[in-house]
Amino acid sequence: MLALGSGIMEDPVVVRSMTRSGDHRELLKGPFYYALTISLATTCFWRTSPVAPMTVANLCAGDGFADLIGRKFGKSKLPYNQNKSYIGSLAMLFFGFIFSVGYHHYFSIFGFYTLNLRLVLSTFFITLVTTFVESLPFSTRVDDNLTVPFTSFVLGSLLV
Repeated sequence: MLALGSGIMEDPVVVRSMTRSGDHRELLKGPFYYALTISLATTCFWRTSPVAPMTVANLCAGDGFADLIGRKFGKSKLPYNQNKSYIGSLAMLFFGFIFSVGYHHYFSIFGFYTLNLRLVLSTFFITLVTTFVESLPFSTRVDDNLTVPFTSFVLGSLLV
């Protein structure tokens, strides 16, 4: 990704598949942040803490579905950010939470940590705050591939 984004290597097919604009330099922003945050979360905390799966779920499922559903069905925009929609934010909250709890359940089956009501409620709160942060107007200036995992990670570290 670094070689393609910096222009050292060329692969137009890969660039088109990983960018919105087709500009290879875009790989050094959102896609790079996305890969970096997932790599850090999984390397550092994957099976030892529910924070990592929650961070990954909020970024991948939550933010991913927010974009897809928001673009397709997001007619009604948020009053404080016309780039975001109510349905996109609800999709982020729903899918981020469901996938987080799904990961928690999966890891609890193997005994890595315990899934309990406190974890589920903390996960919902963290996903709710993460959804709100993603909806703020500054998310167009600071990439949400950084703000979403950062918010999940910091709140998760404090609450879980």
